[in-house]
Amino acid sequence: MQSLIGTQLNNRLFGQLVPDTKRHFLCIGGSWLLAQDLGANAQRILPARCSQSKPGFSNFPA
Repeated sequence: MQSLIGTQLNNRLFGQLVPDTKRHFLCIGGSWLLAQDLGANAQRILPARCSQSKPGFSNFPA
């Protein structure tokens, strides 16, 4: 998991988004990162300002 997060952070630094198989995103500090599989826990930790869908990408199911 740590290597996956490191890869995602590197992709973010270079302005790239590489969607995983579920095309989920995680908002950390107002920035969007991919989340491999956080399940229901993701909805509990996502801030309200991050709960909106990014244009062209899927968000966590309601």
